Amino acid sequence: MMCKNLNISIVYLCVIITAGYGKEASKLIGGTSVIIERYPYVVSVLWQGFHICSGNIISELHILTTATCVTSEKNIIFTNLQVLSGTDYQFNIYGHGEINNVGLVIIHNDYEPSKFCVNDISILKLEKLLSFTVSQKPARIYIPLLRMDRRKSFTMIGWEQFSDTIKLSKFDIILDSPYSCDKFNTEFAEVNIGQNCFKTKQTAQKITNGDSGNSISTYYETGYGKKGNKLTGGNAVIVEHYSFLVSILWQGSHVCSGNIISEFHIITTATCVTNDKSIIYANLQILSGTDYQNNYDGHGEINDVGQVIIHNDYAPRKFWANDISILKLEKSIVFSMIRNRVNIFSPGQRRNKRCHYLLIGWQKFHASASEKMSKADINFKSKEDCEMFYQESGGIHNGQQCFKTVEETQKITYGDTGNPLITFQKKNLYGLASLVPLEPNNNFFIATKVSAYSQWIKETLENF
Repeated sequence: MMCKNLNISIVYLCVIITAGYGKEASKLIGGTSVIIERYPYVVSVLWQGFHICSGNIISELHILTTATCVTSEKNIIFTNLQVLSGTDYQFNIYGHGEINNVGLVIIHNDYEPSKFCVNDISILKLEKLLSFTVSQKPARIYIPLLRMDRRKSFTMIGWEQFSDTIKLSKFDIILDSPYSCDKFNTEFAEVNIGQNCFKTKQTAQKITNGDSGNSISTYYETGYGKKGNKLTGGNAVIVEHYSFLVSILWQGSHVCSGNIISEFHIITTATCVTNDKSIIYANLQILSGTDYQNNYDGHGEINDVGQVIIHNDYAPRKFWANDISILKLEKSIVFSMIRNRVNIFSPGQRRNKRCHYLLIGWQKFHASASEKMSKADINFKSKEDCEMFYQESGGIHNGQQCFKTVEETQKITYGDTGNPLITFQKKNLYGLASLVPLEPNNNFFIATKVSAYSQWIKETLENF
């Protein structure tokens, strides 16, 4: 049975319960093992040191879960709860996870377990702030205007027993009609207005009596923006040909790509350097002048970022509108053959739909090697071409553009944002890779049109 339906941006989060006992460690059967970086908002809620249910990070201090998760009856609430975050493993066997104490448990005032678990939702407030990383970050709250589509596939995220350990797992589920659930739950009551009915796609996949609070996401998610590898099937290139491309580093690791536009300025997406609109990564650096993401050849130069300027109207909850930012360095870049600025496509230039474009990024060509600079051929596509994938999220904004890879074997996989789209002949910067669907057969992606922000870029360079 499903409880209060809360969704997360493109990621639809529906907090769920089971009619069975809700405090068993394993819930899913027949799922596929996944890594925490794909679903970094999922946590394990602990009582007396043991997993009792799942939760979902929604801020540095707050975990969203079900009321069923943290109560045995309406007014009997578990105390001394803890949250384990940032790990694939329920028992934290590799020690990567972080355990935080719960300070407050807030149950919905109208939670009624005796009335088919109506308003089955709660929020846990932690005693100390979570430190956001690639494996520990919040989900975004769903835009209420979006409509739940019964034709769309959804993914259940939870925990499953694999061999001798319990690990993060997923499988696909389908949104069904309330009537379908009512047939199986006649002894309880009808599905409430704050609940949704789902079923698994395959009969071998089961949501057993186990922990509540597991999240449900849409099948078409937006690509995770902080992975190092983005291109698949591209061709290796040398930095001398694309000397404006840089790697943006956070805590010493690549998080996304940027592009030199002056001796002091790097242009990238807002998604690249933020966790949410008002949560900006600190102590960023840029690596320039090298083909290799880890500076394998030793030619690269690292510069500290002094200021991060996000577009004032950046709106991650409105389909990432105005997804653009500029980084100001603490010291100037010395231009050379391997480190130079890119020219920006002028608003006055006429765009040719038949024009050849390139996407420049990073790709792992050998299992043991570092990601290396790469390129893929892409074509301009009309807004209508992309609407089939994005219309449920509010549609494409004026500052966005749809593209598609020329070759089917070339994929823009979930990975770093900020990769440049350039014109083939003049190598002018036309766009920045912004949104990538995770659906494996989808070669379409959304870019921020840099020329639409020419005045903002000009004013930012003058003022900073």
